[in-house]
Amino acid sequence: REPTASIITRVMETMAWGLEFSRVLLLLVTPGRNKLIGRMLLGNIEGFDPKHLERPLGPDAGSYAPDALAFRESRPVFTGDPIFEDGWPITAIPIGFNQRAIGIIYADKVGQHEEILPGRDQAAIGVLAELLDRSVSMHSK
Repeated sequence: REPTASIITRVMETMAWGLEFSRVLLLLVTPGRNKLIGRMLLGNIEGFDPKHLERPLGPDAGSYAPDALAFRESRPVFTGDPIFEDGWPITAIPIGFNQRAIGIIYADKVGQHEEILPGRDQAAIGVLAELLDRSVSMHSK
C-alpha cells in the first residue's frame, strides 16, 4: 500500500544491489505516450544526465529497442539493442501493464560476459514487474 514512487525506488534498488545490475535507469512516458523521458539513474555514467535522455515509442522506436518493446508488450524484455554501448546483459520492465503503463525500468551490467540473464534472475524480474503493475493498478483507481 505504499506510494508507487516508493515501490519504483525499491524495485530499482533491488535490481542494483540484489540482482547486481551496474546501472538502473527510470524512464517515464510523456503525456502523449509517444516517448520515454529519463528521470533517475542508479549507477554511474560519466557526464550522463538521465533527464536529457529521450527514447521514442511506437513507429519511431527502433525494431530492437528493449524499452519500447517492454512498454508495448507489457512484459519484461531481456534482448535487443542496449541503450548504452558497454552494457550487457540487459533488461527492460514496464511499470504497469497495458494502458496503466507509466514508464520503464531499464537495467544493464558492465563487464559481464553472460549471453543473457540466468533464468533465476529473469524470474525475479518477472515478479518485480508484477509488483509494479499491482502498485500502479491500486493507485490508479
